[in-house]
Parts: sequence; structure tokens; C-alpha cells
Amino acid sequence: MSKIKHSDEELKKIFKNKSKSEQHVQYFVKKYKEVYVDVEDGDGFLEEGEILKDAVLKYTLEFYLDKVLSLTKNGHTPEWADHNADHLESEEVAVGEAYMKLKKQDPIAAKKQIGIYCKSLGKNDPLFTEYYTYLLDEHEPYDAVEYSENYVKAYRKKITEGKSEIFAKAYAETKSTDRYTDFYCTIRAESYEDAINDGKSENYAWIYSDKYGQMIVNHYSSSSEIENDEYYDYLHQKVLDEVCNIK
Repeated sequence: MSKIKHSDEELKKIFKNKSKSEQHVQYFVKKYKEVYVDVEDGDGFLEEGEILKDAVLKYTLEFYLDKVLSLTKNGHTPEWADHNADHLESEEVAVGEAYMKLKKQDPIAAKKQIGIYCKSLGKNDPLFTEYYTYLLDEHEPYDAVEYSENYVKAYRKKITEGKSEIFAKAYAETKSTDRYTDFYCTIRAESYEDAINDGKSENYAWIYSDKYGQMIVNHYSSSSEIENDEYYDYLHQKVLDEVCNIK
């Protein structure tokens, strides 16, 4: 296999025709060299009659340059685009890593980039962006788009029904993953709201509502059963005892 490569000057000329940004030109020259090293011993990379240097150039153009340029046209910074172009195996992970990396340098700029990304998905609702960003902050990029869509839908539904913002947010967050029954989501939201209205901290309210919700669904199948059960107060007190030391 021929080991001839494009020279730096050849590469710069090619990439300058694609992008006038010197930063991008240098990035693509570097990426070409990295790809070349990765595949120079891999015969399966080449199609019949294809020359290695031409195949590497084609790959670099298609999988890096086009992606980077398309992202910067959307409004993303070169740093964001570069990071995402270099993580082609998983867009969800790439976005999460790019966000966390930029957040360490400039939290405001990081949130702005997430807003641009969400709009590129056709998600213009600020509530979607807010919850999507929350999931990234919690290091949960997988299925973040789906969960954010579920969150917005559930939140809007409960607000339309006349529920409070506190209730709607707690319900929507529990409902977002589709892992829990509507009965549990409702009970948890109600108990969370009660705890907050009683002056408890968000941390207390969230842990209490989880334990309370689990207790309820483990013993009852409807709210009417709770009202008629003489053991309810005993079960509830056990939950309160479990969380009494939580601040």
C-alpha cells in the first residue's frame, strides 16, 4: 500500500476552499493526519482501486469538515463544532461532553450553545431547553431529548388542568422517563407539593415524596383505598420517621 500523503500545503489549499477560518483549516489538517495514522494499515478502509491518501481526504471532508461547517452555520462556536465532529459515534454523548467542557470555561456560553442545539432539533420551547440542560448537568445525556419532550408534555398537561407549578414540575420530572405509573407520579407530585408548602427543603421534599409514593403504590391501587384504610396513618408515620433527619 502506498504511504504517500498530501502535503500540509496541499491540505491547507483544499481546506481553505471549504472554509476561510484559519482555525478550521488547522483543525482539518490535524484531523487528516490523525485519520491517516488510524487507517494506514487497515486494508478494509479502501474501496477497490482507491488510493489511501485520497480515501483519507474524502473521509475527513465528509465526516469532519461538513459536520463542523454545518454546526458553525447554525450558530455554534468552532470549539463546540470541533468537539462534536470528533465524537461521531454518539451525538448524545458528544453534546453532553461539549456542554460540560464549555461549562467549566464559561457557563453562560455553554447554556447558549445548548439553546442553539435545541433549536436545531426544532425544539423552541424554553421549558424543553431548561430540562434538557438539567439532564446534562446531571450527567444524563442518553435519551435526554425524549425525556425532555415527555417532561414538557406532562408539565403543560398539568398546568392546563389547573395544577400548581410546583405540582406540575414534580409530576413532569417523574413522568419524563415513562418508568412509573400515572398513579405514582400523581401521588409523588402531591406529596412533594405538600412538603414544599409546609416549608420543607427541596431535598427533603424530593426524598420524602419518593418514599411516600413507593409506600402508597405498594399498598394501594387508588386514592379511595387510602381514605378507607385504618393502617394508613401507621404506614405514613414510618415514612416520616425515615426522613426526619433530612435537611
